[in-house]
Amino acid sequence: IVLQNHSLDKVAVTYGYLNHINRVFDNAPAQYDWDSDSHLLNVAYAGSKYGTLTAYDYLLDFDKPSQAAFNNSCQTYGLSFVGSAPVTDTVKATYRLEYATQSDYGSSTLNYSSDYYVAELGAATKAYALSAGYEVLGSDHGAAGTGFKTPLATLHAFNGWADKFLGTPDAGLTDLYLKASATLPAGFTAAAQYHLFGTTNGATDIGSETDLQLTYKYDARLSFTAKTALYAARETKPVAGSTAAHQDTDKFWLQADYSF
Repeated sequence: IVLQNHSLDKVAVTYGYLNHINRVFDNAPAQYDWDSDSHLLNVAYAGSKYGTLTAYDYLLDFDKPSQAAFNNSCQTYGLSFVGSAPVTDTVKATYRLEYATQSDYGSSTLNYSSDYYVAELGAATKAYALSAGYEVLGSDHGAAGTGFKTPLATLHAFNGWADKFLGTPDAGLTDLYLKASATLPAGFTAAAQYHLFGTTNGATDIGSETDLQLTYKYDARLSFTAKTALYAARETKPVAGSTAAHQDTDKFWLQADYSF
């Protein structure tokens, strides 16, 4: 159930209630779909010419069939500011700031409190964009702690396309990154990212990753994408709470998209 109110001047209020989570994983016992009693509240103010200020409150409570579902229950409160400002007639500065705090909630059997923050600054023209940022998903008690949780996130879009950090390591995660994109002639667009990963507690270097993507738009309906993720591990031992982050991994995709 999603309710939205756009009647307030430059203020958008969104409320959502989730009673079931259909997950993308297979039928492994820990990955079944989750029952849910979750409330989402998002209030965005777009009254500033410099960007949009958003406050949110996400109360996620998951039940059965596994302990994994219980312990992804959490309450998260946060603020974000995203926007841009002109520098010249053709160049604008882009920026993003966000902070959130999270703790256990509902069915969770954990007892933790973790923070999240990110700062990103960039520049963009009509055809090109470049940005650098630093993102931190915190942990409460070091290597034996509980990392900041993002159980409903589109995880592939963040922290590298090699999918090494679909779950936050127990010691937290830092991501120092550089991103670039370009609109090229003849219907091509390109994107590149570079990440340096570490832990928030102990400052351990985990690995680095280079991501590259080239897309060709054939017409209004059909496009083709080639994409790669090259992850180089720096930590030689398993990192608790991560997905084999101590192992080098290369991935490659060829994709065709057709819009009806």
